[in-house]
Amino acid sequence: MAVGILMERLRIDRQPAFEMLRKTARAQRRRIEDVAKDMMQPLGGGTPRAGAGQ
Repeated sequence: MAVGILMERLRIDRQPAFEMLRKTARAQRRRIEDVAKDMMQPLGGGTPRAGAGQ
């Protein structure tokens, strides 16, 4: 699913999207699955605070 998100957002094919995920995982010394899971989480990680964006 993470590969599909990269494909859609960056308008790239499956292989370059997977390579991007793989390179990120290697650079961070993490498993591809963990990088993919993090990618699936919403940005900001939580609910907005009161007064945010003012």
